Amino acid sequence: MTDEAPSPETPPAPMPAFAPAPPPAQPAASTTGRRGNAWRWLGVVLIVLILLGTTVIGTAWWAVRSDGGSAWLLTLVPGLKVTQPKGSLFGDFEARDLELRIPAAGRLRITGLGWRGLEVARAPAGLRLRIAIAELRAARIEWQPEVQPTSTAPSEPPPSLALPLELDIAVLRVGEARIGAADATPMRDLEAGVHLGADLGTVHRIDRLALSWGRVRVTGAGQIASGAPLQLEAHIEASQDASSGVPAWSAKASAAGPLASPAVQATVRVPSAAGRPAQSLDAHATLRPFAGWPLGDLDLALKSLDLSVFHTALPVTALSGQASAQTRGLDQPGVVSAKLANAD
Repeated sequence: MTDEAPSPETPPAPMPAFAPAPPPAQPAASTTGRRGNAWRWLGVVLIVLILLGTTVIGTAWWAVRSDGGSAWLLTLVPGLKVTQPKGSLFGDFEARDLELRIPAAGRLRITGLGWRGLEVARAPAGLRLRIAIAELRAARIEWQPEVQPTSTAPSEPPPSLALPLELDIAVLRVGEARIGAADATPMRDLEAGVHLGADLGTVHRIDRLALSWGRVRVTGAGQIASGAPLQLEAHIEASQDASSGVPAWSAKASAAGPLASPAVQATVRVPSAAGRPAQSLDAHATLRPFAGWPLGDLDLALKSLDLSVFHTALPVTALSGQASAQTRGLDQPGVVSAKLANAD
């Protein structure tokens, strides 16, 4: 039996050395904190803006929809004084008196002001507003302009008459309207339909115009484009009934063309009465309202025309004949051709 030397034991493998685990990384406190604070402040600002917007909208809604709010809102208009307002600005409203002073222009006073069915909506063209009024009325309107220095220097027509809104007044009624001094002849029983900014803002119209001026009754209609050259179309008829030995008469006038130089046609007819023959006037003229001399070419035809028929301050006449004129101003040569006879 052979004795074998025992094999030496394999020493155990050394244990690996482990470094202590590093502490978990901490988030950047400053960046996260700033972001959180920014979002919180933004939320606060948004809430404040929403509250302010709600307050403003609510106040405006209350102001235009209530009697007290409408009265308070009117006090904020500079130079405006309203007596006994009643009703809301949106809807039905009335006031005993309204007075508005416009610096360097004049004073406007309205008695018995009122409207019915006022509505505000978005107009079809972009962001323009549309204001519609079923009826706008006033018992009396007085306009007293401030005295301005007169000037004969030529001016230019406005480049545009466009408005930022559309105003549609179905019925306008005014009992009496006076311009100027207290002894000026007033217009009475004025009625019309007014549409400013019609046809997507391109036209201003007055329809169904009717009024009385002294003993003269006037009716008419007209429109003007809001953009250059401000094309004008208008038609007016006037008549006066016979009274106190003065015969009745009727007249028609129309104007068409750009505002700077419209062509005007006018006729006057007086029927025979009290042994006097029938009278007539026919006129064709070009007006230049912005020039230093407002009259352009003129053609005139008269037959037995008595000027006193139209105003008591005018002389008694019986003018017949024809006249034509081409003038450009008092300081420029003109051509006038006339053949007139006065039989009275």
